[in-house]
Amino acid sequence: ARSMSIEYDLIQASYDENATSWSLTASITHNLTDPFYNTVGAFVTPDLQDNGLALSGQIGEVNWQAQYNETEDNLDELATILTTLNKNTTLTFSLPVKSLFKSESSLVPENLNMNYQKTHQLGKNLPLSFDPDSHIPDQITLQNSLAVEWLIEQTSFAYNIAISDQNNRQPGRESADFTATEHSISLNTSLNENLSFNLSLSRGKAEDKEQLLDRNSTSASAGIDWNITQQLSLSGNLSKTSEDDSQNLATNDSHSLQTQLSYRFELPKGGGGKLPVQVFVRYASDENESVDNQFLFTSSTENRSFNAGLNVSFF
Repeated sequence: ARSMSIEYDLIQASYDENATSWSLTASITHNLTDPFYNTVGAFVTPDLQDNGLALSGQIGEVNWQAQYNETEDNLDELATILTTLNKNTTLTFSLPVKSLFKSESSLVPENLNMNYQKTHQLGKNLPLSFDPDSHIPDQITLQNSLAVEWLIEQTSFAYNIAISDQNNRQPGRESADFTATEHSISLNTSLNENLSFNLSLSRGKAEDKEQLLDRNSTSASAGIDWNITQQLSLSGNLSKTSEDDSQNLATNDSHSLQTQLSYRFELPKGGGGKLPVQVFVRYASDENESVDNQFLFTSSTENRSFNAGLNVSFF
């Protein structure tokens, strides 16, 4: 097995406060592991070659990165094994919007992050027992995401959208395509230095084009962190998820609740030091109900548990 990495600063960042800072760094990576290679004490995937090229840079306060890599297996080119080639391209941008435009308005987002990824997975060879008209995989997956965050005093609000498209180009499976879109929002706020809340909501839709089926999911959660005193604290989280589809084939509903009450104190130890100690009590409740309208099957499960424990830190 071998691993190589070369990195070079094409443009070095300027430290002149009156000038816009530019930087550009290029890197090349190469990794190869022989078939049947194994080692003790480290995780290594055998029979794999990975080559990559990356460019990362900065323009003022804007950071970006572009990366391309290819992986290939079946390095011995065995005629009975499929050789899989993966081509992956990613592009990311990070923009500190409020700082970039020097705005004090609460309507202007603090940060904006964008991500684009394209993955092409395909078979490179034709094994002896494979049918060239239907057994060789060829699939392109596109993933795009956008995240926007606002900060208003002690409150942060974020919106995320993720879109993916899976295009199956394998002969005979051209219609086995999928698209998915998910929207999510989250709110975190601190009423004071001892009490904070968080809320989140997400809505997703996945389209199975081959089956003409849309699957929908909705999730919501609420959490609290409360330092009642310097030693006593309470935390909890409540969540709910619902799933259904456009043909009413199946539904799934789940509820979850987790709470913890903890008390911290110190015990004396030799040499005049202190041992931090935490005593806690936890309660968890999970409920799930699934209905399969195709086979007229209903499943309902409930799980509730109490846990108590003691943590002592000696270091």
